[in-house]
Parts: sequence; structure tokens; C-alpha cells
Amino acid sequence: MRQFGIKAVISSKIGRPKMVKKKKETSKKKTEQQLIERQQKQIRHLEQELSYTKIENVYLKKLDAVIRNKKQH
Repeated sequence: MRQFGIKAVISSKIGRPKMVKKKKETSKKKTEQQLIERQQKQIRHLEQELSYTKIENVYLKKLDAVIRNKKQH
């Protein structure tokens, strides 16, 4: 012990080594999954809006035809 001094006593590592934390890959997958879900939700919303607009367009065309037909008679 005298050969190495106090460092020999203090620096000796006893016990189990520390666990090294691994980077979480799931967080990256979660953000990608959340992005995909948001995009799918936005697509559904836009499809619904498009459907509504098409229906509205057909309705307005028929309404215009009815009004023109009444003006002619």
C-alpha cells in the first residue's frame, strides 16, 4: 500500500460499473408516428372539406337553374 499511496485506496473501483444510458430510438419513432397521424388527420379534414364544397357547388348550380327557369316562364 505504501508503494501506491492514498490513491491506491481511494481510486479502487468496487462494485458494479455504472449503467450507460442508451439513446431512445422510440422517441424518434414516436415523433415520426405523430407527424404521420397529423398528416392523415389533415388529409381527412381536407377530403371532407372538398366533399362539402362539391355538394355545395352542385346545389348552387341547381338553384341557379331553377331561378333561370322561373325567369323564363
